[in-house]
Amino acid sequence: MIDSQSLSGRTVAFVNFGTGTAMDLSGGSKTSQNSPPNGTPCIGYQPHLNESQQWKLVKWKDDDLGVPSSGSRTSWQLGITGWQYSTFGCHQDWYINLVGVFRGNGTVVKPQTCGPNTFVDLRYGSSDNG
Repeated sequence: MIDSQSLSGRTVAFVNFGTGTAMDLSGGSKTSQNSPPNGTPCIGYQPHLNESQQWKLVKWKDDDLGVPSSGSRTSWQLGITGWQYSTFGCHQDWYINLVGVFRGNGTVVKPQTCGPNTFVDLRYGSSDNG
């Protein structure tokens, strides 16, 4: 895993290494009058790196660092949704696993959920928007 101290408070974009598609909060933007409602889907979209593709990392806790819980197949293929920030439960906790640093591509990571132990994935590797 990457050192959590160096990432806390940083704003990042998650761009798929294979397809070049960015993780995007559908319709998400601070410039609109209202924030997107809870449950807004996260989608794969061509990278523009505006607000809907910017993610702020917040270090939450150190316990069980590097020891993800065992997963369940029932949690596979569920979509990721945006939700107002909360420290309640484990549904917003992610492990950021370092894959490597590649010239021209920056730091490559695999975001993994704390609870169901699944990874962010572009289903079937598609680079299509949505």
